[in-house]
Amino acid sequence: MVLGNWTLTEAVDQTAFFEEEEENQYECEDEETRTQYQFHFMDNHDTKSLEADELIICIGSGNAFIETYTNIADSQHIASYLPSKGDSDTSRNKSSKMNSCHISKCSRILICSLKYHIEPKDFHNWTSTLLQNINVNNIKVLCQSPKDLLRNQRKSDHGDGNDIDVLRCLSCHAERRSPSKVKVLANQNIVKDLPASVFNYCSAYEKSCTLYIAYTESHFVDVFTLKCFEPLLKEVSLSNQVSDSVLATRLNNFEGYGVSNNVYI
Repeated sequence: MVLGNWTLTEAVDQTAFFEEEEENQYECEDEETRTQYQFHFMDNHDTKSLEADELIICIGSGNAFIETYTNIADSQHIASYLPSKGDSDTSRNKSSKMNSCHISKCSRILICSLKYHIEPKDFHNWTSTLLQNINVNNIKVLCQSPKDLLRNQRKSDHGDGNDIDVLRCLSCHAERRSPSKVKVLANQNIVKDLPASVFNYCSAYEKSCTLYIAYTESHFVDVFTLKCFEPLLKEVSLSNQVSDSVLATRLNNFEGYGVSNNVYI
């Protein structure tokens, strides 16, 4: 069809062109608002240091468990994983242990201790940049979630009592050498936020991954929360575990803390 000197085909093509340009503009603007992440290596370390047998990502109470049950020396801190934006509070404060993401290497295990908040829009960038640069055979995530999420599950998945914290696991592409002591999560659809991002990424790229989620009654991290993770000691090869006497002292002195952003991210 011809409309003067302008054909209908030309009109459709031009409309499609402008729509594509507009879509590309929105995609660029959306990408610019997302945080990018990068590694900051300590002296004598580089990307080769990110090769190991296993990666443990600790979120919220997962950090408290590792810090209580193991010893990680400052010399084992090989890198920090931080937002690359120079105006970020986290980027400016690389040395702060309370607002950081330190990566330590203990024998052939990498431990990623995440202690800063991540916005949902940045989950994918955080996950993909981390896992694209780390070369490991297995990935494990230690995290915490409200026990209310288990309420709608079948009764047998609630634990032995309504006031007891329970540990559940969820795996993809993982080969277990022995039967797990941790009960498998019945419904993976209740996994949320950053742990879900890591799990979905590993599922898509066929990486071995296991989530260990402590479902707790409150946001408060106490000794019972730490003990909830104890079955992991038989499933994770932590060569730097503390002695029983040291552990008893640490648990006795552990006062607990309440965390809002970092527990359930």
